[in-house]
Amino acid sequence: MELKRCGAEMLALVYPDMQQQFPPEERKPLPLLEQLISQKCYDLVVAYDNSVPVGYLLLCPTPQKIVWLDYIAVFPQKHSNGYGTEMLQQLSSVYPTALGCLLEVEQVDPATPNTLRRIRFYESLGCQKYPFYYALPTPDGSFPMDLYLLPWRATAPDAEDIKGAILYAFNTIHQDIAHRGQIYQKILQSMDEQIF
Repeated sequence: MELKRCGAEMLALVYPDMQQQFPPEERKPLPLLEQLISQKCYDLVVAYDNSVPVGYLLLCPTPQKIVWLDYIAVFPQKHSNGYGTEMLQQLSSVYPTALGCLLEVEQVDPATPNTLRRIRFYESLGCQKYPFYYALPTPDGSFPMDLYLLPWRATAPDAEDIKGAILYAFNTIHQDIAHRGQIYQKILQSMDEQIF
């Protein structure tokens, strides 16, 4: 499998799949994704197996040398072939100087078995959950999630790097959410109360 950075034109392939695989409250509008990619502050990485697209990642590299994973998906017809695992395992090769990757993960919901399966998947790859409160900014408020780090180096990013990466991601990929600053302050308060 090969991971390739692509331009906004590949959203024609990716966005219809996003509409099927991600709920509306978690999905950014297409014009915003096009703008972020054209501003070169956001990357679309497509995974290929023998030149056939099998999945994709949408990411925001931060100045703190932490990559923010905004979306990851395997095309439905390619599910259950290990592509998701391979995509995350190879992602560090696309960002060789980064310390690791931050990802938002839906919290465990006993009524939704997929949430536990997803968490076990990320943890099996070495992802570590941060103990503080985190929420995804949405147009109507926020959506509580857990923030995980997939480390790529022996030295993990420190708390100030994590704070900076969250702020950069909020001001970049959530720039269309006017109340993102209030959500960030709530996260900061929780971080300051935790030791990690």
